Amino acid sequence: MAESFVNLFSPQHLAECIVHVPVQNAASLLLAITPDRSWLILQHVPESHVCAVMRRLGVEYSANLLEFVGSESGGRLFKLMDLNEAVHILHRAEGAHAAKIMDTMSDSQVQTLVSLMSVSEAAKPLSFLSSLKVVAVFSRM
Repeated sequence: MAESFVNLFSPQHLAECIVHVPVQNAASLLLAITPDRSWLILQHVPESHVCAVMRRLGVEYSANLLEFVGSESGGRLFKLMDLNEAVHILHRAEGAHAAKIMDTMSDSQVQTLVSLMSVSEAAKPLSFLSSLKVVAVFSRM
């Protein structure tokens, strides 16, 4: 039902609405639709507000969003997030999607994220990063 309601409006119009309603209401609307459609809407929302909404969406849904978020956008979002939140989302995300976002971050930012992860958590996204990036990250540790 929410999906058909959302289809009545453009992503830009829904983004305007999301910015002006409480974060919990925005998250509730997005949870009722697919992550790909959610990202079409969130692309038009200021990144700081997207981070607040993602916090309410939960780790699992946010991790699913990464499939649709471009690497540059994802990198900027993760720079605005609390590091612990970013670690949890990256851990749940598919390794290739997490690596795509980590690849846009500076070596020191990736090193900080990796240092907050367990070895098994870090192994998944690191296995998809370029070997140059992995060497750069570990040379800083």
